[in-house]
Amino acid sequence: MTFFFPQVGLPGKTRVNEVDPPMRYIGSEAESAKRDLTAARQSNGKGKAVVSNITLKRIYTKAAQADGMRILVDRLWPRGLSKDEAAVHLWLKNVAPSDALRHWFDHDPAQWEAFQKRYFAELDAAPEAVGELRAQLVLHQHITLLYAARDEVHNNAVALRSFLHRHQHEA
Repeated sequence: MTFFFPQVGLPGKTRVNEVDPPMRYIGSEAESAKRDLTAARQSNGKGKAVVSNITLKRIYTKAAQADGMRILVDRLWPRGLSKDEAAVHLWLKNVAPSDALRHWFDHDPAQWEAFQKRYFAELDAAPEAVGELRAQLVLHQHITLLYAARDEVHNNAVALRSFLHRHQHEA
C-alpha cells in the first residue's frame, strides 16, 4: 500500500490521504497528473530516470526545500514522529526489506554485505514496487529517500540507492 500526505503535496494538487496505485489526485489537474504518473509507471522510468539525483536523509532531520520529493522507504512508521513533522510526500513500504530480513539484519554492520545480497534479491522479486520508485525518479528532478535508522552507513536506504545505481540501465 502507498500512502500520500496532502499537506506536502505537489504544487496545485491535493492528494487523497491513502490510496492504492494508481495515484488519485483531486483538483483541476487531476487527469493530467494521473496521465503523467501512469505513463511514468508504464515506462518504469526507461531512459528518463536520473539515479544520481537521489539523496538520503534521516527522517528525524528537519525537512528542507532542497529535499525535493521526500519518500519514506521504511516498512514501519518512525517512532514519535507525526505526519506533519515528517513532511513525507510518499511512503513506499513495499520497497523496504521484509520483516524477516529486517529482524535478521538488526542493524549489525558485520551482516551488511549479506543483508545487501538478500535485500537485492527481495527487490529483484518485487519489480512493481521498484517500478513505482523509478516512476517517481522520472517525475521529479530530485528525490530524498528517508529512513529512521541511526546508522547512516548501514541501512536500507543506502542499500536501495546502491541497488538503483547498479540497475539503472535495466529500468
